[in-house]
Amino acid sequence: MRYHGTIMRWDYELGFGFIKEEQTKSEIFAHIGEFETENPPPRDGETVSFDIVSNSHGTEEAKNIEYTNRRRKPVAVDIETEEDSPKNLSLWLKGMVAALVGIPLLGAAGYYGLSRWQDYQAEHRVTGVMVDQVADKMMAEREAWKRAVESPAQRKAASPFKCDGRTHCSQMKSFAEAQYFLEYCPNVKMDGDRNGIPCEEQFADEIKQAGMDTGKNNGSIGSKLAGMFDDNDNDNERGGIWSDNDGGRKRR
Repeated sequence: MRYHGTIMRWDYELGFGFIKEEQTKSEIFAHIGEFETENPPPRDGETVSFDIVSNSHGTEEAKNIEYTNRRRKPVAVDIETEEDSPKNLSLWLKGMVAALVGIPLLGAAGYYGLSRWQDYQAEHRVTGVMVDQVADKMMAEREAWKRAVESPAQRKAASPFKCDGRTHCSQMKSFAEAQYFLEYCPNVKMDGDRNGIPCEEQFADEIKQAGMDTGKNNGSIGSKLAGMFDDNDNDNERGGIWSDNDGGRKRR
């Protein structure tokens, strides 16, 4: 079945883009090698007809792409004319000489052409793998973007959890459930230090595996400064230095 669509977002450097199918409005991946002609290259807005197949990664691709907005060049037809001149010996000898010279040249050209064709196939295979990788990356980025623009209400509706009045860590069955309740449910009492991580003692292993920093290993700046002043006071006491009310320093 032939499909019709419009070329969009064509990348001239990488040689691929997408075709927007006119019925389903879906974007189908297209490679320059699948067009009926590569020169001039495809342009955004051109209309084409094509077949759709699935590649090894399960992604749909356009094949056998033909332009529908470009005029086809008429095929030149050679009209043979009859010549009245006789085929004499001179013409026959010229034909034999041309054949003797041309056959080795044709053999050499065929060998060179075969070598070039094999090189082209190898290069095309490598390019095809790179194109598949780029296409997969673009698809993954598109899916990530769709997930990122989903509203919190949509994410909440898609969650298997729901607010049911529970407010304490002892009522939570998993760390994911505790996170949901902390973000969406009112009056919860699961984050005493207000660091955004609920039920740290109950789900310590899961929090550690997730690589979250609870801040419990880092003392506060105030406590560190207090420790510094305590150390200075201890040093002053050991040195026998004390201060009177007038601000002067005296030794005990």
